[in-house]
Amino acid sequence: STDGDVFLKQGVCGHRTAVVVAHGNIHTRYAEQATLIAGNDILIDVGTLHSTLIAGRAVIANQAKAKIIGGSTTAGELVETKQLGGQGNFVTEITVGRSKQTMEALGELDQVAAHTLLRKQQTIELAEQIQRAVGDVTRLDDDERKVYIQLRQVQLHCEIELRHLAEQKDHLLAEDDASTRGIVKVHGQLMPAVTFRMRNRSLETKTNHTHCRVVYHEGSNRILVLPLR
Repeated sequence: STDGDVFLKQGVCGHRTAVVVAHGNIHTRYAEQATLIAGNDILIDVGTLHSTLIAGRAVIANQAKAKIIGGSTTAGELVETKQLGGQGNFVTEITVGRSKQTMEALGELDQVAAHTLLRKQQTIELAEQIQRAVGDVTRLDDDERKVYIQLRQVQLHCEIELRHLAEQKDHLLAEDDASTRGIVKVHGQLMPAVTFRMRNRSLETKTNHTHCRVVYHEGSNRILVLPLR
């Protein structure tokens, strides 16, 4: 975490546990299974895979063949990339056009969620180590059984907390009085099964699109995929 900018020369592979936070910009070569939270812009050279990206202004991955595949990307004003979504069972979610206050609150929630997920995974690993050591948990002595039960209780608590955080995030997005300025620009391929959220509306792409922009249309109260201007 830093009050300024973060530059990740080699990128970040987080195994769903890495969290990078900057009050300014984050510039990285790539991000895989990581959480990136920037007060201003997130700049991606190669692409992202199954990551959580939150930027106060913009997420930009428009160099060469840069891609955003899987995960969740949220930006106050702009998401811009060469390719959006991937082939196969990839869940890619894009939320754009949010107030500064909402973006800050989302960043805080996702930081807590990332740390809670890490604690859950560490707890599961410790419990599984104990189970592998004895083969059968019924063979644990009293002290070992007490530790094992405590670990499983912590795991359950983490799961409940993660569900609660997800509900808070959904409520925050639903209550946000978002502007219509948000836009998504795709300079190459927009793949099927990408979900867009703008002004409390949602749209899931069913077919391929090329060189397009995704915007909220005030008059029809719909999200539209239009040619890129």
